[in-house]
Amino acid sequence: MLRLPTVRGQFPDLAGAASREQMSYRGFLAELLLAECDDRARRRLIAGALSSSSRC
Repeated sequence: MLRLPTVRGQFPDLAGAASREQMSYRGFLAELLLAECDDRARRRLIAGALSSSSRC
């Protein structure tokens, strides 16, 4: 099973926006996966900051 928490959380909102904006399936999927990648990068930065502050 894939672990894509951002996809699961943002799917309803992004699906609604895609429908309203008549976005292509490719465009919708790209937006969804970019949101997942951005959120993963943000979580990685936070985790790195927390682990480096605990070393001091």
